[in-house]
Amino acid sequence: MVKTTLIFLIACTVFFGSCAVFQRKEKVQVFNQITLTNDTLDKMTQEWHQMLKKAIVTKNFTYLAPHRIRMAQFLGRNRPKIANLEITPSSEAIRDSEEVFLTNQATVISEVYPLFESNNDLTPPDVVQNELKSLGNDLENETSTSAAIKQSLNNYAKKNGLNVPTE
Repeated sequence: MVKTTLIFLIACTVFFGSCAVFQRKEKVQVFNQITLTNDTLDKMTQEWHQMLKKAIVTKNFTYLAPHRIRMAQFLGRNRPKIANLEITPSSEAIRDSEEVFLTNQATVISEVYPLFESNNDLTPPDVVQNELKSLGNDLENETSTSAAIKQSLNNYAKKNGLNVPTE
């Protein structure tokens, strides 16, 4: 009887301990995947905007399409990773915010960025200006939304006792 009770207690301890390890692993995975996705998207967006500035000056817009396509492919690979993360209820708000953010970025990349790709040295300046208006504050919006999600992730990490590198 004592052996059975002891085995039962050990089994319960191992079971509940492994549940905590799984939840911690899942929380680390949520933090890492969203951080990696946003940091990479930030970098790619900044690069595209630098390319656009150069293209406006040189009137050579040919380098925009390949970079936009790489961005779209990146989002195509990473949006399902975020959507398919196994999460606890405490992670749902962060994942949902990230999914909305990535959907908005995918829309800008697929609908607004291509407007510039057919431009050349004969494109009238007012056409480029209208395209810039449709682009709006894309870089600022992307950066500020990404920063807000990063802050939420840092709060999430603190709340869950995750060790997070500081910038």
